[in-house]
Amino acid sequence: MLNNQKAGQGHFQILLLVVAVSLIFKLALLCSWKDLPLLGDAQLYWLRSLDTLRHYFSQLDRQAPLYPIFIALNRLVFSEHALLGIKIEQLLLQSLEAILVYALAAKFFQKRTALLSGLIASLYPELVSISYLLFSETLFLFFFLTGTLLYFSATRSQKPANLPLLAGSGLMLGLASLVRGGTFYLLFIFIFHFFCFGRGNWKNKMLGSVVFLVFLAGPVSVQSLKNYRVAGCFILIDTSPFRTLYLHHNTTHPLNMDFRGYSSAEIVNPCAGMSDCEERDCQSETAWRFIKSHPGLTVKHSIIKTLNLYAPNLLLYKMIFNADLVKHPGLKKYQARWFRTFCSLTYLLLVLLALLGLCMSREWELKSLTLLLVLYFTAACAFFLGASRYRLPFISFLIIYAAFFLSGEWRDHARNRTSMILSGVLLWSIFLYLEFPRLLLVLK
Repeated sequence: MLNNQKAGQGHFQILLLVVAVSLIFKLALLCSWKDLPLLGDAQLYWLRSLDTLRHYFSQLDRQAPLYPIFIALNRLVFSEHALLGIKIEQLLLQSLEAILVYALAAKFFQKRTALLSGLIASLYPELVSISYLLFSETLFLFFFLTGTLLYFSATRSQKPANLPLLAGSGLMLGLASLVRGGTFYLLFIFIFHFFCFGRGNWKNKMLGSVVFLVFLAGPVSVQSLKNYRVAGCFILIDTSPFRTLYLHHNTTHPLNMDFRGYSSAEIVNPCAGMSDCEERDCQSETAWRFIKSHPGLTVKHSIIKTLNLYAPNLLLYKMIFNADLVKHPGLKKYQARWFRTFCSLTYLLLVLLALLGLCMSREWELKSLTLLLVLYFTAACAFFLGASRYRLPFISFLIIYAAFFLSGEWRDHARNRTSMILSGVLLWSIFLYLEFPRLLLVLK
């Protein structure tokens, strides 16, 4: 027992050392990437932070408000250096997320697997690169992983229903819902999972679920009440699926125009000039009417967005090399190609190793939640979102199973190793076949 404790402490110390060294390297790299332009959602976050500073309590929040509040606080403290301060804070949060991944893996697997999980999480390009950009993923992942860790601490506790841990888990996931929309509906997945794997009888599970639900819904309810005071009706922040569908099918985005075969002049806003409550109902009706009248186009669009979710591309690459920054000192075109190739192959390798780890693991508590998260975010992106950065919540779990395979711990789990390996390779081959055209575009 003492030897195991010493070994665990040694592994954690190694992780802290690697995380600290990698953080120094990331901060040094920030000197080259500190002037990345604000593109896409980053511009919206920056502009919304101005509105938050001026009149937070009098404005309607259709989207999750916590990340603009985070930006606004940095602008108050650091003024003209706010962007640099935000990126430094996000790099610190990303380092903490690697430790959270380590702690999460240590609850289910051996210490060497946990150590490898933390090391991969601290260096994985997709998780690191998003920290350099003004996107909500880093802050979201911190709350999400903290809530998940507290949740598993509760389910694996000796107490039948560890209410303080469940309350903390619900609160962290509630805050995650205020950082990025679409997270609120995860409560159904966690409650279902808790009834399947939680300790105790049905009474304890019901009590634990109620506590979890109350603390998760608390932050979102406060924001919805503020929206009611402003607009006169309850508008759940950024969780209206029909509004998102409406925006995806009624904008002048090139993908939508190509998808529908329309020109920008033919796309009109039938809900313009309405009150907030009327606009919400109009958008829902318009989106639902479009789905019923164009089912084939809706399916086609969903397939495109699903492929976008799993595409081996990197948001940082687009921001750096598609923003006319190849003239920046040290960033040449050949470096751009190698950078893009390395990140894409790293992602595909992670998927292969994670599939093998998932196939070989006989532990179902973490595996079932991982699969549910993959299905949830795939469905959400197929119908509403559709961007590669939305896969980051379950990438952290795939890292754990990739580390599980690399550490060799799977030898203690797998019953029929040959069939498990063949299953993983087959799944990865199907995935690579679907993504091969995109990969060719990336490698050009």
